[in-house]
Amino acid sequence: MSKSELKLFKRILSEYAEHLEHNPNSLMAKILGVYTITQQSTDPVCVMLMENTLKVENRECLQYVFDLKGSSVDRLADKGSGTLKDINFL
Repeated sequence: MSKSELKLFKRILSEYAEHLEHNPNSLMAKILGVYTITQQSTDPVCVMLMENTLKVENRECLQYVFDLKGSSVDRLADKGSGTLKDINFL
């Protein structure tokens, strides 16, 4: 998330939470948390964890589903495992 996206999310958070509370069957993706990742080699990065909106009839057949995003320009994703993981992140 960019700083402006984080600022916007903080500004709408109470209305967003209220919407989901009053509309439990909303098709809007549910945001589970916002986290800041820090490393010595890079600037801090804010990431948003969202509920997967994939709807399947038999959820027992799924063990894990991830869609990890990061790059904002010329995204290259590894689709071999079914997980859309950026291969050019950072």
